[in-house]
Amino acid sequence: MISEEEQAAHPMPGAWHWWASYDSGDIFSIGPFDSRDEVFQAVIEDRCGEYKTKDGDWRISALIAECKFGNVDLALYFDEDRFLEDAWERMDDNNQGSNEDGDCHPLEGLSTECKRDLEASVRSAIRSWQKRHELPLKSYYFASTRNEENIDVPHPDE
Repeated sequence: MISEEEQAAHPMPGAWHWWASYDSGDIFSIGPFDSRDEVFQAVIEDRCGEYKTKDGDWRISALIAECKFGNVDLALYFDEDRFLEDAWERMDDNNQGSNEDGDCHPLEGLSTECKRDLEASVRSAIRSWQKRHELPLKSYYFASTRNEENIDVPHPDE
């Protein structure tokens, strides 16, 4: 789960839009729309949620909700431990690391504070790059939904 602090730092957060689903929210296939009224009208015009009642009346049913895509904050995928481990090995491979006994590596002795600062600095640079290039990196899945409502209205031809 992404913390509130990380969400606040996101360079390209997703926007809220209205969507509709005919299968109780597994797939929201109608949208995006800027307003509840727009998605409501789209459901009526689309008619995919139509069904016949026991009394023989035709109705239209759907789940509507405000949804926000989970745009990816690429910076969260930078891990200083993995980066430093890779750098350590590559430095050794290029005769810039440990001596023959595996001692005296240039990266030995980095403090926890120094490593945390590296991670924060690189993540900041990645976020700046992502924002500068306007890369939302939209996930397939919604990160959040709100204002969910089951609608069930008479068919317009009734």
